[in-house]
Amino acid sequence: ERTGVTPFAQALADDLSGGERQRAWVSMLLAQQSPILILDEPTSALDVHHPFQIMALLAELNRNEHLGMIVLLHDLN
Repeated sequence: ERTGVTPFAQALADDLSGGERQRAWVSMLLAQQSPILILDEPTSALDVHHPFQIMALLAELNRNEHLGMIVLLHDLN
């Protein structure tokens, strides 16, 4: 729910857009409950609204659940 993948939870990966697929990967990574995350371009292929949602979620997890993370971003915006 937190990454917005619930509406297409039963879809096949081939039926997802690039952004939906990216959000699904982030969701699967979070489901593993690792104490540290390494994310390479977690906001790539997302439409204009979802990068902010994903980054806000990662910041919240870091702040509230003390989840360590390394986030690689190549977008200078």
